[in-house]
Amino acid sequence: MFRRRKDRSDDEQRLKKVCHLLTQLDSLRAFRRLNLTTVEESFHEINRTKLWEEIQPDLEKIVYFPQTLPMAFRLMQVGAVLRRLFPICFFSVVLVILDKAGIVRIPASPIATLLFLFVPIVILIGFVGVDLFIKRIIIKYERAHPKMQSKQKEHIKRIIQTLTKDLREETRRLGKNPAHVQMELYFDDYEGIKIVRELRGRFLRRKYPIYHGVPAMSEQSGS
Repeated sequence: MFRRRKDRSDDEQRLKKVCHLLTQLDSLRAFRRLNLTTVEESFHEINRTKLWEEIQPDLEKIVYFPQTLPMAFRLMQVGAVLRRLFPICFFSVVLVILDKAGIVRIPASPIATLLFLFVPIVILIGFVGVDLFIKRIIIKYERAHPKMQSKQKEHIKRIIQTLTKDLREETRRLGKNPAHVQMELYFDDYEGIKIVRELRGRFLRRKYPIYHGVPAMSEQSGS
């Protein structure tokens, strides 16, 4: 009995990992920046090492593409510096908490106020602003070159279609309700994935929607 429960738990974990990998690849197809180490781990976790070796070169071309844009690359360097300064923000928050608790005392001077309040705020706002600016540069370039890296994106789509078959088989074998196996996607053109919801934002309308998809258990296309 215990063995059967453990096996089912492992199978359900694998199903979740397949879903997670699908969303990772879909994000990369949409030129979202991800850490490829985590993507590689996702492939290994579901024993799909050969698929990773097949798609790795194309994923690297997409992930490292922004570094070929001079302005984006310079901003990425600035962002990396700001990220290294994050410990200052954490240290400042800890000191403020300790000061409020009466454990330590922060000197009541303009310099101390600047150091413990304004500098961390500038670092965080600067990092967010740089990241948004990088995204705008990349999006602008993508719109000007719609066929950019089309071969790589098509290859990613084929890998996703292969994993979609795994997803449907696991969902069917476990007797899971497809509605409970949802994924957030940037594309709605996958066979075997049924789109159940399209989101464009309530207050700020997105130009490109986000889709919620579930395994389509029929043999027809789910889009």
